[in-house]
Amino acid sequence: MGQAAGRRVALLDFDLQFGTCGIYLDLAGQASLADLIASPERLDRSLLQGAMTRHKSGLDVLLAPAAIMPMDSVSPEFAGACIEIARQSYDVVIVDLPCVWTGWSYEVLQRSDLLMLVTQLSVASVRHTGRQMETLRAQGLDSVPLKLVLNRHEGGWGLGRSAHGKDAEKALGRPFDHQIADNYRLVSEALNRGVGLAAIERRSKVERDVEAMFNDVAEKLAASAAKDTAATV
Repeated sequence: MGQAAGRRVALLDFDLQFGTCGIYLDLAGQASLADLIASPERLDRSLLQGAMTRHKSGLDVLLAPAAIMPMDSVSPEFAGACIEIARQSYDVVIVDLPCVWTGWSYEVLQRSDLLMLVTQLSVASVRHTGRQMETLRAQGLDSVPLKLVLNRHEGGWGLGRSAHGKDAEKALGRPFDHQIADNYRLVSEALNRGVGLAAIERRSKVERDVEAMFNDVAEKLAASAAKDTAATV
């Protein structure tokens, strides 16, 4: 990731209240999203770059605020400007959004080339995912490509399982695009230590699943970019 293949990648943590990207990547910076919110009139490429924290992989991360901030601290105009400036500065921009619907989160979603909706196999998770998909349609965002990801998926289903993969797909009206294996011990240790999965266990099933997912995403984005370039020539 990061500078791999010569591409510049940015991760923007827009979870104003409970953002964890910095924690999971073992990053600590003096600047964060809060600094940009404090001076929206000064927002430009230079200010955005100054607020970024560099990960050892080459990934640039805009950390979430250290203190909890009201969700309305961000305006739709600010969110839209921040995304567009980031797109001018980086080849790939990943935005981590909170699980809330606001005017500014809608602004981020409608400017996206691809949405990733992650869920788990529980009745509550599947129902919440269905509601989110319905909200995307109601807000006119169904034209934005969507990848549905089943996280913490176990290969077999034994007695007492709360849901079944096929039943979940039927309830959602579409199949899962990706399934990420369940390995709570490995993932938890990696997150707690702020390291990649491979630093603890190389070529685990969960690592291979995540790698396959992001390879697919990269191909999707490359195809979309090539189509846009062809349309403007």
